[in-house]
Amino acid sequence: MKKIVVGVLVVTALAFANQNVKETAKKSMMMLGSTLKGELKAKFKEDPSGMAAIDYCSNQAQTITDEVNAKLGDGVKVRRTALKYRNDANEPSIQDIEVMQKFQKDIEVGKKSPKTMMKIVQTDKKTYVYKALAVGKPCLKCHADVSKMDKGILSKIDERFPYDRARGFALGDFRGAMVVEINK
Repeated sequence: MKKIVVGVLVVTALAFANQNVKETAKKSMMMLGSTLKGELKAKFKEDPSGMAAIDYCSNQAQTITDEVNAKLGDGVKVRRTALKYRNDANEPSIQDIEVMQKFQKDIEVGKKSPKTMMKIVQTDKKTYVYKALAVGKPCLKCHADVSKMDKGILSKIDERFPYDRARGFALGDFRGAMVVEINK
């Protein structure tokens, strides 16, 4: 009987901890995502060509990410990464690559949509929560197949990001991941 009670307590504690992690991750992702999307939408409204959006992304996105992280408090960090990244600040770790390759494989075999994919990875020191990101219509101004992109935008991207890998996407494609790191 003792073993059953202890087992139930352990399972309950793990479920509670997992729910706490998911809530923290969701809050962190929402803070970063809504801030970045809101600013990006404003830039597109200001300049529908997408040129202002390029300036915003190259000059402000990382600063905004740092500001959001400062608000999250000790032990929690949110960031963006991708297999095909544009900014070196978003370069994936080996673990990031493994998770995103699994996301990509699951998408390719038709198991899942990027909009619904999430993965939790536990290490000795941290819990990582990965949420897949899908390409939306506004993303295509700067991340589509180069033959479909405005030449002025393409030129500006080439100037700002000479080693750009974040091209060739179509609507709904797996774009990358938002990652929340939570210290244990």
